[in-house]
Amino acid sequence: MNLEIENFGKIKKAGINLEGLTVITGENDTGKSTVGKILFWLVNTINGYSSRSEEIIKNIAIKNISNSLTYIARKGITIPKNLDSFTDNSLFTASNSLKFEDIKNMLSDTLNFIKNADFTNDTVIKKYYDDMKNIEDYTEEDKLFLSLEINKSEIFEDNINNSVDKNSVAKIRLSLNGEDIFSAEVEKDIFKSIKFNKDKFKILWNNVDFIETPLMIDNINENSNKIWENKFLKEYKEKIVASKQKNGFDAIKNLLNANVVIDDKTGKILFKKNEVSKELDILNIATGAKSFVVLDILRKLGNFETNSITVFDEPENHLHPAWQIKYAELLVSFVKNGANIVLTTHSPYMVQALKYYIDKEKLNKDRFRFLLSEKLENNWANLNDVTDKSYKIFDVLEKPLFDVTPEE
Repeated sequence: MNLEIENFGKIKKAGINLEGLTVITGENDTGKSTVGKILFWLVNTINGYSSRSEEIIKNIAIKNISNSLTYIARKGITIPKNLDSFTDNSLFTASNSLKFEDIKNMLSDTLNFIKNADFTNDTVIKKYYDDMKNIEDYTEEDKLFLSLEINKSEIFEDNINNSVDKNSVAKIRLSLNGEDIFSAEVEKDIFKSIKFNKDKFKILWNNVDFIETPLMIDNINENSNKIWENKFLKEYKEKIVASKQKNGFDAIKNLLNANVVIDDKTGKILFKKNEVSKELDILNIATGAKSFVVLDILRKLGNFETNSITVFDEPENHLHPAWQIKYAELLVSFVKNGANIVLTTHSPYMVQALKYYIDKEKLNKDRFRFLLSEKLENNWANLNDVTDKSYKIFDVLEKPLFDVTPEE
């Protein structure tokens, strides 16, 4: 699977093969994290657009049906029996439990009633009528557009074009073997065009998780303001806590000879050093250790199988160099067994460890790549493949150290 990006945020141009391990490094503020957020946005939206858009459309339809029929009822016009509940505020909440197909039928009935009752000339009703007509005519492309637009606002806060040049056109393309699965253009943070091959959607990964910080597991039952954290925590509660998967936390056990215990009632993660030790709330263990707990959770969720992709954003932030090396070893072992991973990093330790274990495990050349985000003029950056020129990575990552090393 390939992702192509142009004029998106800080990224002027990038073309990335996403099978296996993709390592992205470079200076701050060069668009490294943008790649993972794009993946999270596109894949999760494409895979779930139908159900999510239908829920959104249903709510919009209910609002328009209710507002228009209540307005008409106040004029003394009798509302058809099958639509009458929409004029009763005490019954309105019940309509939210209706299925999408039921609402579509009621929408059609409402449009016919308004037209037959000759209310289309009323300026108030005309607006509701036109809005409902647009909803009735929604295509698959409209549904995908709606879901992409909403998720775009949540993930990027509508800051796609204006990072460098607000007048540029951002382009995104997902393809397989040269054939487009999805492509889009965004100008001034508004979609200009969307093209997609619905039949090819089924060969996308079924899941993308974006791991920005292991601290997200501290408050397991609280909502985050970040969509990717809420997604991860929801999956944890639904697939691990609810099914009472208590075993298999091997990464943290091998690292610290300690066990993870899940509280059945609260879903909270507890840390137990040995059989007789006190159970500690996850809040009270080192952040670096939490990083390995997250790896265990991801493995239990099935994220390191061939049909998922996981993005790690600078995981070294909380890891001592020795633990960075262990972390890299685990990631390469996951990739060897079929995982797809995107990792951004500033750490020469992490890069060197990944290279070492790639060689040790004899990964096929098409299963890994190293990209360097390099600044251009006017604050843009390109993501360049430097897999065969890794010295360029170390030139960037190690240069600051030499800048402050006294001359002898």
